[in-house]
Amino acid sequence: MAHPKFADRDFLDAALAVAAEHGAPAVTVGAITERLKAPVGSFYHRFPSRDVLLGELWLRTVLDFQQGIMAALEAGDGLA
Repeated sequence: MAHPKFADRDFLDAALAVAAEHGAPAVTVGAITERLKAPVGSFYHRFPSRDVLLGELWLRTVLDFQQGIMAALEAGDGLA
């Protein structure tokens, strides 16, 4: 039976969900991998540490926010 394949975004999404449900301190490697039912090694294959994952999650969140603001401004949604 083939093992499920995980992408970086799966780990980032799981970390965000854990943070939303239980707060930032609850975002541990164990909580993330448990949520995904992924081996801990899969996490460390993609991210050298929890801090690196949190940094990438922060950057993704900021970029998503900026893209949303730019789209709203371009659409003339009354933000300007």
